[in-house]
Amino acid sequence: MLNLKMMKKIFLLLSIVLVNTALGQSNISVGQEAPEINITHWVKNEPADKILDDQYTVLEFWATWCGPCIGAVPHMNELQEEFKGQDVQFVSITDESIEKVQRILKRVDFHSIVVSDTTGSTQINFGNGETGLDQYPLTVLIDKQNVIQWVGRPTELNQEVMRNFLNETETSEAEPKSFMDLINDKDLDHYFFLKESTSEIISKHQLGNIILSLKGVELKDIFQTIVAENMKVDLHTSLEEKKYDLIYKHSDAEESLQLLQKELLRQLDLTTGIEQRMDMQYETRVIDNNLLEVALDESFSAKSDAGDQLIFTAFTIKDMMKELSLLHGTSFEIELENEVKYDFIIKTNSVEQTIESLNSYGFETKLKEVEQSYLVITQD
Repeated sequence: MLNLKMMKKIFLLLSIVLVNTALGQSNISVGQEAPEINITHWVKNEPADKILDDQYTVLEFWATWCGPCIGAVPHMNELQEEFKGQDVQFVSITDESIEKVQRILKRVDFHSIVVSDTTGSTQINFGNGETGLDQYPLTVLIDKQNVIQWVGRPTELNQEVMRNFLNETETSEAEPKSFMDLINDKDLDHYFFLKESTSEIISKHQLGNIILSLKGVELKDIFQTIVAENMKVDLHTSLEEKKYDLIYKHSDAEESLQLLQKELLRQLDLTTGIEQRMDMQYETRVIDNNLLEVALDESFSAKSDAGDQLIFTAFTIKDMMKELSLLHGTSFEIELENEVKYDFIIKTNSVEQTIESLNSYGFETKLKEVEQSYLVITQD
């Protein structure tokens, strides 16, 4: 049985594209004294002065399995460069092992001070006071008097917020998201919310088949998320270009996605049909096992978006290929009985970039023609 901390990680991580969501943590608030920051390991960009109390501090909570955290790194690097020379330090803190952190650092360039608190006490102090953070990533701005001046998500941290912070001007705390409300409400068996989106940020969170939270997502991508894994979606409707916010929960995991599909069809006056077509797919095989990175912790499996790349933590190769097939609408097939779990960081801007990433892990891909099932969606 999964413990509470592991369940919270799974709730947060089964997500699908750029998502920089950070809930206000229940144990901290703007205007209060910051809890103790405990550091067990200085991993990268170790400063000469390790005393954090006498400087402005941008404290960034992150994790190797958190795509939104990794996706925010370039933005945080740019901010650090812009405010270079001022009395402020950028600190990226995780609670993971040095081996896990160093693996990510080989592929992701952090300009901040990268540290770890393997005791987890800092995450607990800044989180819910019991098990850790309510949601990743989380950015906390702490002034020289050790007072919290801002709590939010890294995408909301911009030049104006930083200038106000360095002038010790207090800003408002980030608003909470409803995804965690669905998780925490154990008595709520069914919930459906759909509206046309005005958000420029695309975010996807999923807890198995039970809870789905999508923001700024096109209709085709919504259906592709919920249809059978061996099926593609072909959408023909005036709604095709629109984006939607969808929040859904159904406690029956076996029926959940089928019921969601019916609800979407009813709400948007859509009909469906099944067609068989000849299509192209990528036949994939491993040609160099030495380039694969075996998962350091097989008990925690997750997929998370990091902007133009996906982070797979403790995924089997076949499961990763299924996710890439859904993403690109082009099947990646592999004949492999290997159930070993691996860690991957895969670029996703194009099929070509994905193939390049797969090559870096020792895969070879070839195109071939196959028969493919399509869910054809039209408007009444």
